[in-house]
Amino acid sequence: MNSHVVLVGLMASGKTTVGRLLAARLGRPFVDNDVVLESRTGRSAREIAAEEGAAGLHLREAEALVDALSSPLTAVIAAAAAAPLEPPAAAAMRAYDVVYLRATPDVLGARLARAPDDGHRPFVDGDARAVLAEQFAVRDERYRALATLVVDANVDAPEAVVDEIMSALAR
Repeated sequence: MNSHVVLVGLMASGKTTVGRLLAARLGRPFVDNDVVLESRTGRSAREIAAEEGAAGLHLREAEALVDALSSPLTAVIAAAAAAPLEPPAAAAMRAYDVVYLRATPDVLGARLARAPDDGHRPFVDGDARAVLAEQFAVRDERYRALATLVVDANVDAPEAVVDEIMSALAR
């Protein structure tokens, strides 16, 4: 296991929570695509989406992901939800272990409803569950195609998700 582990999934799927736990278990740094994006641009994903639209945001997120993947320091990387859909990011990810944290829009919508607004997530001002359902319909098969492992992230037990990922990576 001398390569990056990349976590993909919709917002609220647990990429950050699971990513931090997984990185600690593997003794690696954790890299959050959203943090890389903000350090590169000086703006949050929500600010970029407001100024440049969804397409501009997704392109910048993909560029940040490709940068993170180019680091020689092996890490656990949480990809922004749309970043893997951009061709350069998808191509760069093919060389690494990609874990899809798959959760239903109902579960993700409930998580977002329980979480305070972090001021960062874009596209959650209206009906977040409807946005997630639309994204799930478009992205689920694409995430599956990129993934080397698909994990059920409908559970509210991130440690169990990490245990499943660790078992799979050990094989």
